Amino acid sequence: MPFSSRLIAQTPAESDMRFLTEGHGKAFYLHVDAAPDDENEIGQHSLYMKDLANGSFTRLFQTSPYGKEGSKLKIKKEGIYTDGEIEIIDEIVLLSESKILISGCPDARNIYSYIYDLTTGKAVFLDVYSGYVDTVEEDGRPLIKMSTYAYRPNGGGRYGIYVYFDMEGNKIRKEDAPEDEDY
Repeated sequence: MPFSSRLIAQTPAESDMRFLTEGHGKAFYLHVDAAPDDENEIGQHSLYMKDLANGSFTRLFQTSPYGKEGSKLKIKKEGIYTDGEIEIIDEIVLLSESKILISGCPDARNIYSYIYDLTTGKAVFLDVYSGYVDTVEEDGRPLIKMSTYAYRPNGGGRYGIYVYFDMEGNKIRKEDAPEDEDY
């Protein structure tokens, strides 16, 4: 469903939302729908997009922490779209006029990242667990540089790697991160 058809009547006041980022004529805000508590350590939030030209807000979706009911999204994992949820939003990165990168850490260990298409409402899960590094250009196209870790084959612990994705979420290549990098 295109985001323009998801306008809701009860948009929270802008002062009741946390500003995340802006660009391409849009601003993104996070509203706390349910504050963190003993049962739900990360709370439940709604992501809103503001059209800077006319000031209108659109609710994109509601997070679903720990199985709590929220918005069902079409999320592509391992090449297949299925119904799924995004548990938490900690950061938004603008990738293009129609795509954002959403990252969040629901378990105090791994950062889960998704490319979210603003025109379709679909998301692509990026199979990396340490987060966004940069957007780079390679062979005339933008690539999303993400960090994650791998385990050494014969013991010796884990090491950092960079994984590059195109704007559709396809894995292009990976490389070892410098040993002194924090991954």
